[in-house]
Amino acid sequence: MIGTWVRGVGVAVALSSVLATGLGGVSATAATTGILQVTSSPSLATQILVDGVIANSRAVNGLELAPGVHNVSFTHVPGYTEPVPQSVTITAAITTAIVGTFTPRGQLQVVTVPQVASQITIDGKPADNYGVATDVAAPVMHQVCFGPVAGFTPPACQTVSTTVGPLPTVVTGVFVPSLGAPGLTGVGYLRASTSPAVQSQILIQQGASTWIADNWGLNWLELPPGSYTVSFSYLEGWTAPAPQTVTITAGNTTVVPGNFTQRGELRVITSPPVRGTISVDGVPRDSWGIWTDFPTGSHTACFAPVAGFVNTPACQTVTVNPGVEIDVTGTYS
Repeated sequence: MIGTWVRGVGVAVALSSVLATGLGGVSATAATTGILQVTSSPSLATQILVDGVIANSRAVNGLELAPGVHNVSFTHVPGYTEPVPQSVTITAAITTAIVGTFTPRGQLQVVTVPQVASQITIDGKPADNYGVATDVAAPVMHQVCFGPVAGFTPPACQTVSTTVGPLPTVVTGVFVPSLGAPGLTGVGYLRASTSPAVQSQILIQQGASTWIADNWGLNWLELPPGSYTVSFSYLEGWTAPAPQTVTITAGNTTVVPGNFTQRGELRVITSPPVRGTISVDGVPRDSWGIWTDFPTGSHTACFAPVAGFVNTPACQTVTVNPGVEIDVTGTYS
């Protein structure tokens, strides 16, 4: 049906409707702007940013941009490695299409038996204490090691191969009671938690080295003293906290709060489906329609003129609330 827009396949539906009916029109500025089309492969709920601002989710159907160099980036999707940002050159009256290829990852779960405060490292990097559950590159060999715990002899390192998919590779570290065995010394403790509890992947950076830690939170991770930057991956429907730089000191616990702010869904379509550039808060986002999560608050959606239509829809101001979808239709005639 003309105008149908289903999350995740809206671009294809809108385009097929136009091809079948002859609708679509041409933007009034088509001769002086270029068109950017972006797809994610596979099609995932990644939010696509153009020049650092929200454009659309999963795909950008036909965003009109001024000629020149523009930057395209993709937000993280759990279970995948997102593509690196891409610079594209837009030329007037030309359509430039790019693909953001996501690489599937595998799940790695590490447990200690009994549950003890051992520093677990993955490929030489501290991931968490007690246990780890996160996604890692696959199919790849990973080395998992266990740090010393007072009163126990730690197990030997284990090298395991992860596989792509949702089933985790489980690594169990069995600790043997050993009277007088020393624990890890000269370290501080990093504690991080997501609030509310969401499946964000936590990254740690020290100097030029960045590595994956754990999901959800860090349970008193033992780290050598020094400066570290802690960041939380993006999750659809949420605004992630900004990266935080902290200083770890020996014997002390440093707490990093990961406060996520819930967003709402903003869905804007043109009726009939036409190549009208949709702007939100004065920023062009996409043509035909957008459907993505937006920060809560007041937002104004506007529509560009389209050749062949006398009346351009008026701007509409709406309020986006947490966890709620708001729909806006711009009717051309």
